[in-house]
Amino acid sequence: MDKIIYRGKTYIKIKQDWYSDLGAKQPLKIAVALDALFHEQMLKESASLIDMIDQGRHYATIGQPKKAYDMFLSATQLALEQQDINQLMIAVPRLVQVAINIGAQEDIVTLLKQSENKEHIIEQPHYRTALATLYLSLDQPQEAFDYVLEATLLYRVQKKKMSDEAMMVWSTLKKQYPDIYKQVGDKLKAEKIES
Repeated sequence: MDKIIYRGKTYIKIKQDWYSDLGAKQPLKIAVALDALFHEQMLKESASLIDMIDQGRHYATIGQPKKAYDMFLSATQLALEQQDINQLMIAVPRLVQVAINIGAQEDIVTLLKQSENKEHIIEQPHYRTALATLYLSLDQPQEAFDYVLEATLLYRVQKKKMSDEAMMVWSTLKKQYPDIYKQVGDKLKAEKIES
């Protein structure tokens, strides 16, 4: 439960709704202003990762992609800094989705590539899948293929089920870039020969 003072009155946030200190649910106009104030406050105070991710989801749901992007970006940066893999793997796919929606893919590619070879990230298939998704949205299918193949091999080695995001990248490659998709069979055959 978060409290904010706005125009001399105290408001309380419960889940994604705002209430006056007397318990009256606030109309949308006031709620939007309170959300904006809350957004600024969270970014300044470096709120918890979970709160940032929840707030980012809320912004995405109510159609405020730029604010959602800011929250997911802050959450991703904090998770990278804290080496919190669990929260990172929640924040990154959401950040990628919002970045694609607002056309900020290249900034996120740059951010993710800075950390891709760090010890706590190098074996994370979701991270590789995020990069594949970004490259595919930038119309760079060869890079997308390389990253999604790495992710797929990591899923296999770790005996994990492939993510929906990775399957969507494969599906898009197969439909829109059949020549590149054909490389899958070639690479897998080469692996079997080497084994």
